[in-house]
Amino acid sequence: MPGNQGFAEYVAVYGGLEFGVGVFFLLSALHPTLSRAGVIFGACFYLGIFVFRTIAIAQVGTDIGSGLNFYIAEGILAAWSVVLLRR
Repeated sequence: MPGNQGFAEYVAVYGGLEFGVGVFFLLSALHPTLSRAGVIFGACFYLGIFVFRTIAIAQVGTDIGSGLNFYIAEGILAAWSVVLLRR
């Protein structure tokens, strides 16, 4: 994408996505009727990211900078959400 269009698209999509996910997690934490939905969504969200980051690491190796820290955090969040679902 030419000029700032790519940057604007990246910020809009990822910023908006992260903000929306954060709002959903906040609402699911504040409303008991949504808590299970929040855990299910968290499991799907973080497991999906973790699986695809695993695929990327398998293809390019672990020299991915701070992405490795995100990989570890996402793995922990995915595992924790699965533990919560089993309770």
